[in-house]
Amino acid sequence: MSKKYLKYNDALLTYNSNLLQYEEEEATTATYHLGYPSGFQTRINSILIDPYNPDHVYIAGNFSHFGGWDSAYGTTNHFNIVHLGTNGQHDTKVSGSLIPSNQSIQRIRYESSEDKIYVTGSFTVFGGATCYRIGRLQSLNTSPIVVDVSFSTNIANNINNVVYDSILDKDGKIYIGGIFTSGYGVTCNRILRINNDGTYDSSMGTGFDSTVYTFEKDPSNRIYIGGTFTTYQGSTYNRILRLNDDGTVDTTFNSGGGSFNNAVYKILYDPSIDKLYIGGDFTTYNGNSYNRILRLNMDGTVDTAFNCAGLPASIQDMCFDSQKNILVAGRFHTTLGGELSRSIVKFLPDGTVDTNFYTNGGGCGGEGSAAGAAAGSGYAVACDYQDRVYVGGVIRNYKFEPYVYPGIIRLKADGSNDTMPDEVDWV
Repeated sequence: MSKKYLKYNDALLTYNSNLLQYEEEEATTATYHLGYPSGFQTRINSILIDPYNPDHVYIAGNFSHFGGWDSAYGTTNHFNIVHLGTNGQHDTKVSGSLIPSNQSIQRIRYESSEDKIYVTGSFTVFGGATCYRIGRLQSLNTSPIVVDVSFSTNIANNINNVVYDSILDKDGKIYIGGIFTSGYGVTCNRILRINNDGTYDSSMGTGFDSTVYTFEKDPSNRIYIGGTFTTYQGSTYNRILRLNDDGTVDTTFNSGGGSFNNAVYKILYDPSIDKLYIGGDFTTYNGNSYNRILRLNMDGTVDTAFNCAGLPASIQDMCFDSQKNILVAGRFHTTLGGELSRSIVKFLPDGTVDTNFYTNGGGCGGEGSAAGAAAGSGYAVACDYQDRVYVGGVIRNYKFEPYVYPGIIRLKADGSNDTMPDEVDWV
């Protein structure tokens, strides 16, 4: 049977019917491992490029360990959050003291105005202390970084269910959204505002009738909210609305009755053109067909200059590269621009598919049966200063290669694989 040779951690391995075996041959050296072959055993939900070292990344999700095949990649459990260094190895910046321990992290968000990271999810312990569903990291330019213990103490056990996202307002107060219905002893349906020290500020009235998944902010400090909701404070707002900088609803947004027919999972503001990209599981907006992605003007009307055919299944996350192309991760498996696209695709600013991205087709797939390998799901995407693309989610293969990429992969700017070692000829 044919074997494919590759160099991993100074030892030559062969790939043979899903088994890795040592062989004494020469091969080129690996560049970026991402914990191969063990990686993350379950789902990645969020990826953040380290603001102090853009060759490093924070990874968060629902996992209990990272690596583990080789001691150099760490045999210690890493519950739901890990920091990876230049070559994809776990480093000491996120130590065991940061373990949320019991449940998943949904989002890690860097707030540059105060140089801190907010972590949200379903956990009830963070940094070894009781901390319900939102935590904060500080002293980011140190190793290990530090959990803000006083913030955790004030959060205590105040939020009764999952927090999906958070965002700061102009005064440093924190909006949090999710599926919770109470916090700090009051009713707060899916949205809550707290002070910067973690103490209670105010509820948002009757709140939303369904889940809040995402926040975004523009230069005027207006806050955009997306989710599955259809009402806010008893008035109709179908899956999207905008708050003024004082927390009141901005009725000038969507004044034409704009509404989505299904979930909004991601709102992404583009400062270069003052527009909003919306991604989710919707197929219509204002009764017109838009399949999971569209671009809005700042009044909520559709920007028709973004002429995108869309996708057949949900978009979970989006980000920009340096040219303001839009990288999209989701649960789709389709053919775009003549190329097979699974879980990741790049759109140009006019909405057309970038066919120069992973030109050999394939994308990121799942595992197991042919159907599982085809499926895959991208839940997180991030792009660094070299336009390298990190894709995380339920991922086990790329372009149907025989290698295993547990949970995450890094791609070069052209979409080619930047995760596995260089290949050697078949023998």
